[in-house]
Amino acid sequence: MAQSSIVSVLTISFPEAIAIILLGLLSTGKSEYIRSKINLARVLAMAALSSVMSFFIRKVVGSEIENLLVSFIMFTLLYIFIIKLTVYESTMASLLSLVLFTIEQTACILLLTAITGINFENVISNDILLFLFFIPERIVEAVLIFIFMKYNIKIIDFEKMNLKKKEFYLQLFVYIISICTLIFITNLLAKLAIYGDLDAINNSTNSILVRINIYLTIFVTIVLTIAIKSTNDYYKNKNSLSNNELKQSLKYISNLLEEKNYEELKDALDKLNDHISKQ
Repeated sequence: MAQSSIVSVLTISFPEAIAIILLGLLSTGKSEYIRSKINLARVLAMAALSSVMSFFIRKVVGSEIENLLVSFIMFTLLYIFIIKLTVYESTMASLLSLVLFTIEQTACILLLTAITGINFENVISNDILLFLFFIPERIVEAVLIFIFMKYNIKIIDFEKMNLKKKEFYLQLFVYIISICTLIFITNLLAKLAIYGDLDAINNSTNSILVRINIYLTIFVTIVLTIAIKSTNDYYKNKNSLSNNELKQSLKYISNLLEEKNYEELKDALDKLNDHISKQ
């Protein structure tokens, strides 16, 4: 992603973020979402916030791998809190959008550098040249978004997929990340405790891996917290709804009893019994 000045944030990073967000929504079957003006305002707000955050992240994060991982975490959380998607929808939207964007951007950069003969290092050091260089890429992204919308293309359709399957794959994804994170950190701590091997952590490669695992640990913690809260809210609302239905049924049965309408009373009791049996 582009960096180096406020100008690049406004002219490059902001439209870039809009493209990434829209690709994420469209690839997960959320084409109807962006047809609302309120939701489009949320997309613009998320794009503005992510552009500013990316600008500062670039100054702190060194490697491209770290930057990509932090971007994935950032977009996932912004999808959750700003776009108001669920945890699993946000995770997949962020993942798919970054994969599509990375493929498209890499292809465009390779093609443009081959055609123009300009070294990309020279491009990123000049804001004006950088802006002009990425105009074709923005056009390709606009065409890609148009095609997704026109032909209703989706990679994963969350509007039709079974809820239990989505929850299962999200939990599996989180557990795999958690296990990999714990294994790596445990290995480093074991080396430090048993052998006093500070080089295991000071090594540049391990240092990057430690930071990546810290990012993943923070991400998993946040996602699990949100998932647990969502599950708790779901069952709380479900229990509240069941209690209200039960109260209404008992009131209805009481009225039938007062009216001595025994035939309808029997039907009401049978329905209530069936409803309770299915819980």
